[in-house]
Amino acid sequence: MFVFSLRQPNIRTMSTTTLQRRDKLSSFAFKLKRIRKQEQFRLAHQQKFQCLTQREKEILQYLAEGYNNPQIGEMLYISRLTVEQHRKNIIRKLKAKSAVELFQFALAFNLV
Repeated sequence: MFVFSLRQPNIRTMSTTTLQRRDKLSSFAFKLKRIRKQEQFRLAHQQKFQCLTQREKEILQYLAEGYNNPQIGEMLYISRLTVEQHRKNIIRKLKAKSAVELFQFALAFNLV
């Protein structure tokens, strides 16, 4: 009776190393693809982003970092309603349909 075993040290070590290299290459390729997509997004939406005022960019940054309207207002010494108005203007100018799209802008334009 013949039994095939993969418990030989050289084969196991080689396959583990090969898998680790493949995982690293796959991870690297994924990161490159993500960076390329972000750069394409940035180039396609640069004109929209340039329409934002400095204050709107600042508020977009805080939104992307996870702060809510009252917290942003407190940090910038403005009312919650003013923050809400800036947020509405940001959404209108960027033509964003969700918070995820706002976050994409923040990522692409290095606000976070």
